[in-house]
Amino acid sequence: MSNTTKMSSFEIRTSLFLASVYGLRMLGMFLILPIFAIYASQLSGSPSQLQIGLALGVYGLTQAIFQIPFGISSDIIGRKKVIYFGLTIFILGIKQKSYHARRGFCFKQKRSRLSNIITI
Repeated sequence: MSNTTKMSSFEIRTSLFLASVYGLRMLGMFLILPIFAIYASQLSGSPSQLQIGLALGVYGLTQAIFQIPFGISSDIIGRKKVIYFGLTIFILGIKQKSYHARRGFCFKQKRSRLSNIITI
């Protein structure tokens, strides 16, 4: 007893759009992973393998920690508000980073470069 119905053209377009959005998001998240260790090891001051691994681990951990709460909150308060909130946090982080970098308040040059890579 199979109830096979074909998807309408609207459903196919919507499914392809959602699949491409998800695919591009995954590409953006994981595009950095294969080349990050090679690039980071070539920086002046050469960060240790532990520091490079920690930077990658923290990146993945923050993605995992915040993905579900931000998804739930976008269902509750709306997607645009959550996007604006995330962009505001990102802009404040960039401004804080540039403020301290201009005044020479970076803790260590190695950590500063690693955080620049993660932020971008």
